[in-house]
This record gives sequence, structure tokens and C-alpha cells, in this order.
Amino acid sequence: MAVGDWWQRLVGSARRLGLWTLPAFLVVGLAGAVMAGGLAVVFYSLQVGGLEAETRESREQLNQAVEDVQKAGEDALAAIQDEVASVRESLTREVPIEDIDELGVVVIRAIVGSPPPAPPPPADDGTEAQGAPNTLAAAQEEPTATEQPTQQPTQEPTEPAPSPPPSPRVGVGFAVASDGPATFFATSFGLVADDSARAGVVEAVEVVTASGTFRGVVHSWDDGRDLALIRAEAGQFRIGDWRPSQQPLAVGERLTIAGVTPTLDAVFLNAVVGYADVTMVVADIPLVEFLRGAPVLDQSGNVVAVYTLGYRPFGGRAGSGQAIAPVGLLCERMLRNCEELEADPSENATEN
Repeated sequence: MAVGDWWQRLVGSARRLGLWTLPAFLVVGLAGAVMAGGLAVVFYSLQVGGLEAETRESREQLNQAVEDVQKAGEDALAAIQDEVASVRESLTREVPIEDIDELGVVVIRAIVGSPPPAPPPPADDGTEAQGAPNTLAAAQEEPTATEQPTQQPTQEPTEPAPSPPPSPRVGVGFAVASDGPATFFATSFGLVADDSARAGVVEAVEVVTASGTFRGVVHSWDDGRDLALIRAEAGQFRIGDWRPSQQPLAVGERLTIAGVTPTLDAVFLNAVVGYADVTMVVADIPLVEFLRGAPVLDQSGNVVAVYTLGYRPFGGRAGSGQAIAPVGLLCERMLRNCEELEADPSENATEN
């Protein structure tokens, strides 16, 4: 092959490319590939940098959100604690007394179906102290002394089997008067009522105090007003003040039932007056049988009523309210010391 032919192939001619274009294409291709790879690296580096920035910002937002949630939780917990403290303080303020012993509150156990007790020693004739209840128990006790000898001969041959044990009925009473060693406790007639007994009330009553259990008798009662007095030699008791009669209860005024459980634990229930006059007090009081006979207080701590469940001046339950007997009703038939029991209006102003 001639030299001219090789030169033409290498350099090329007007009609075809020479061999030198092959490496040139390779070089250009490699350069393009390198450039494209560099551009790709730069592009993805920018993308990664952007993602890292976004991730860092999101992480900062997340940390801030966690801190905000923790702070909100702490603030909410503090608010709840403050609210609980406020409610506790409010409940404390709503209880008008700190020590229920200030009212002489006791547990009364009426032994239903009990045998007649032995006649008590006679009271001093004509020496009833001022402030002691009118004694109506004598009328209850006289039939016991006269009928007991005539009943025993007929009962022994006809009923040799032992009678069932007496069942106690539990309620509350509070001291209203004292006469020497004896104390008189106001309570509910429904607690001591016994249709099977000759006098219509139970023959045996127990007064349960922190110092012990004492035997008592039903001294007097008013079944229509669901009121009764228990007489027992149970020691000295503090007698709470009554609300002055010239300060009538107002609608919307708050009341507190101050009682005790059968185990002598204090119980306080709140209510609101819906209606009040000298014959009745109607309030939204829940029905709790073991608290019947408990004193009902105003917000100054003065006794205004007896928590009765069987007082029905309307002939039935007054809608959603319960009619209870004003404490002044004890004065008409059972007490003579009502003026002494009334608190001094100047010292116990009632906030309506």
C-alpha cells in the first residue's frame, strides 16, 4: 500500500473521516462523562445538604415541641393541683364547724322488739330544772309497771320457745338539754317507733358515745312531726346554739347536716334551702337513713332543724326536696329552754 493511502486514511479526505477522529470521540465522550458525573455529584450534594438542613430544622422543631408539651403538662398539672386545693378549701369553708363534739352528736340505737325495761327510779317531784324537757315518759312507764305482772303468767306456759333476738335500728341524736346526770337528745320519731310495743315506741334505746354505750329511754315524742327525745345518763355533753327565731332562713341559703356513722365517724352533707317557715324547711337533702335525727346547721354553725325522713307536711315528698322539721318545733311539746338555746344574733350573724 502506498504511503499516500495511509496518510489519507489517517487524516481523512473530503469524503470520509480519518482514523484520528476515533480517539477524539473517545476523549470527548470521556470528558462528557466526567463532566456529567461531576454535575451529578454536585447536584446530589446540594440535595443532601438541603435534606440535612431540613432534618436539622425538623429536629429543632421536634425538640421545641417536646419542650412545649412538657411545659404544657406541668402547667396543666399545676392548674389541677390549684383547682383541687381550691375545692378542698371551699369544702372546708362549707362545713361550719370543725369538731362535731361541739353539738353533742351521738349514735342512737333503737332495739326493736326488746322486752320492757325495769321501771326507772322516780324523778324528783316538782323539781324539774329550767331547760329540761317536759316529762312525758311517766305515761309510758306506768303501763309497764302495772301490766308486766299480768302478762308473765300467761306468756310462760303458752310461749316456751325463746323469742328472736331484738334487732337494732340505727340513727343519730344530738344533745338539747341536761337535768343533773341525765342528758336529753333530740332525734327522729321514725327511729324509735315500734307498732308492736304498747306505747308505740321501742322499750330499749342505746346511746353510743366515744366514752361508751349507755342505756336510755324514749322520753317524749311527736309522731306527726317525726320528732322524739331520748333520756340517758351518758355524762356531760356540749349543747350547740340554735339559730335565733328572729333570723328566718332564706331561699338559697346553704345548710349542713352534721351527723356520724354507726362507728362515730363524722359525716357532713350540704344542701340548699328551697322553702322555709316556722313549720317546715324544704331543702335538696339526700335521704340517708343512718343520719336521721342529726342536727341541721346554717353557715354560722347554729342548729336550724332536725334531719327527719318521715315529716310529711305536704302529705308526701316535696318534689326533689325533703321537708325537715325546724328545731323550734321541739319547743311546743318537749322542751322549755328554747330561749337559752338560741344563739346571740349579734355574735352569729348569718350570711344569706
